[in-house]
Amino acid sequence: MSGAGTGFPSIFYYQDDIEIKSDTDGSVSAITAEGEDALIRVREAGGGETTFRVPAKGVAVEAGDMVFAGDTLSSHRQWEIGILLQGLWLTLKVSVVAIVFGILIGMVAGLARVSANPAFKWSSIAYIELIRGSPLLVQIFIWYFVLGTLINSLLSRQGLSQIPPLWFGVAALAGFTGAYVAEMVRAGIQSIHRGQTEASRSLGMTYVQSMRHVVLPQAMRRILPPLAGQFISLIKDSSLLGIIAIRELTKATREVVTTSLQPFELWFMCALLYLVLTFSLVHAAAIRGEEDTGPVIDVSNVYKTFYAPHKVRALVNVSNKVDAGEVVVVIGPSGSGKSTFLRCLNRLEGARRGATS
Repeated sequence: MSGAGTGFPSIFYYQDDIEIKSDTDGSVSAITAEGEDALIRVREAGGGETTFRVPAKGVAVEAGDMVFAGDTLSSHRQWEIGILLQGLWLTLKVSVVAIVFGILIGMVAGLARVSANPAFKWSSIAYIELIRGSPLLVQIFIWYFVLGTLINSLLSRQGLSQIPPLWFGVAALAGFTGAYVAEMVRAGIQSIHRGQTEASRSLGMTYVQSMRHVVLPQAMRRILPPLAGQFISLIKDSSLLGIIAIRELTKATREVVTTSLQPFELWFMCALLYLVLTFSLVHAAAIRGEEDTGPVIDVSNVYKTFYAPHKVRALVNVSNKVDAGEVVVVIGPSGSGKSTFLRCLNRLEGARRGATS
C-alpha cells in the first residue's frame, strides 16, 4: 500500500491522490463490498491469498484480472495538510517540548544557584555562563554533529535504533532555555523578602518546606511573565533547527521558495505565521494573568480544636480573604490562636473543619 500525490501541493491544504498498490503477483479472485469499503482478494501463484481493504469508489480492477506487485488496485483523493502548516505544527511542538524540559533544567539550576553548597552553586554558575556566553547556533552544531554522532555511533554498535535529529535539536533548545530560566528562578527567589523565610522557619518549617510552601509559590508569580517571554523567544529561535534538516516553519518556507520562486510572498507569509503564533501566546498569557487576580489567601469557616491535656477550641469559624499586595496584621492576646491560624495556613496543622487555599 502506498500513497502518491500528483501536481504541486498547496502550501496550506491540498487534495492528494492516494493509490493503493498490490505487493504481490496473482489474480483477483473476488471483490466484496463492505460498507463504503471494498475487499479485494488476490490469489497468489503459490496458492495463498491476500486481502486488501480499499475505498469502494476507487476500485481499479475487476474479478479475474491479473495483477503484479506495484499495480494500482484502487485510488482516491484525500485532504492533506500542506508543507507550511506542517512546519508551523512542528515549530510549536518542538517549542513546547523544549520549554518543558528547559523549565525543569532551569528550576534545578536556579535552586542550585542560590544554594549554600559551593559545588552546586559553582556548577550552576559554570553552566549558566557557558550556555549564555555562546551562540545557540554553535550549541545546535555541537549537539548534532558532535554529541549526536557520538551517541548514535554507540547505539549503532549495540544494535539499537538511532536518535533522530529532532531530539538533538530539542536538547539544544532545552539546554539553551534552561540557562535563562535558571536566572529567572534565581531572581524570583531573591526578590522575595528574607523575612518570609525567617517567618516560615520560626513556624517550624524546614528549609525545603519553606522553599516549597512559602518562597517558590510567590517567586513563581514573578517568574511567569518573563517565562512567557522566553517561550515566545524560543519559538523564534527554533527557526535555527532547519540547519540540521528539521523541517520547521522557516525551513519549510525555504523549500517552497526554492520550488515556486516566489520569495517575497512566501517570506512575508512565514513572518505572518510567526506573528500569529506569538501574538496568540501573548494574548493567552494576558488572559491567564487576568484570571489570577483573585485572593491569594482564602480561609473559609476554619475550626481547630486541641484535646491534650484538655479540650481547647483554638479556632472557631474563622474566615478571611487576602488579596495580592494587601497587608494583614493578626493581633490578639496570648492563647487566642494566632500561631495556630498561621500554622493552618502553612499546612503545618490540619483544620478540623473548613478550607484554606
